[in-house]
Amino acid sequence: MNLEDDILIERFLRDELSKEEKRNFLQRVDVDESFREYYIFEKQLFETLNNDEWSFVDAIESKEIEQYTEVFEEEETQQLKEIIEKVSVDYNTKKPNKVIPLIATLAAIAAILVITFTVFLKSPIDNNKLYAENIALNELTSSLTRGNENSDDLLEAEVLFKKGKYQECLTFFNKVRIKEKNNSSVYIYEAIAYIELKRYKEGEVTLDKLINSDLIDAEKGYWYKSLLYLKSDQIEKAKKSLKTIIDNSYFKKEKAKGLLGEL
Repeated sequence: MNLEDDILIERFLRDELSKEEKRNFLQRVDVDESFREYYIFEKQLFETLNNDEWSFVDAIESKEIEQYTEVFEEEETQQLKEIIEKVSVDYNTKKPNKVIPLIATLAAIAAILVITFTVFLKSPIDNNKLYAENIALNELTSSLTRGNENSDDLLEAEVLFKKGKYQECLTFFNKVRIKEKNNSSVYIYEAIAYIELKRYKEGEVTLDKLINSDLIDAEKGYWYKSLLYLKSDQIEKAKKSLKTIIDNSYFKKEKAKGLLGEL
């Protein structure tokens, strides 16, 4: 193709031709196979490089369009776009060898599409799912101990807890914790009940009391505090708490490594 054809195709794509010129152009596309193939390539390139001319936009929901726009405007994508534009300019002016510029252009376009669809296909982190996978309610140590004078209240509290009646069980756990400050399990049950009720601040206060105590299981507070932050979408705080567990080899260190990796 010559420079005149390049200009003609560009003017057609930009809707700058008169009715007569458009008619002649379309007739040539219909009868001239070489010109038709070149026009199709230029059209695809034009649509790819033009922010306003994505040919498949109409088939995508508005939310997806917004995501596509964000990806298309990212710095890395813009760099690839600049590469395509440069190759296109070289292709339309110098043209010493059509094959190499064409391959480079298509490779760059493919790179953009890979980045774009990687973003779309990557599943977002489901904090609730991660919380459910790690809370392990069935592994909780019972707060009941032999000879405990508050055993009736604790038994009632745990029964309600296992039934998911968190508001009701809190009445008993709060009552016992005031009397028994040396029962780490009561702190944990109480904190989890608060978490399940989405009363995160109260749960955090309860866990801080456990962490700042001199109980042998005080370090467990960091694990449940990490899960509280996860459940409440405070991801940076969750990461910091998990790192504390890992750095100090606290309770659930290996679990903390895995969870931190997922975040």
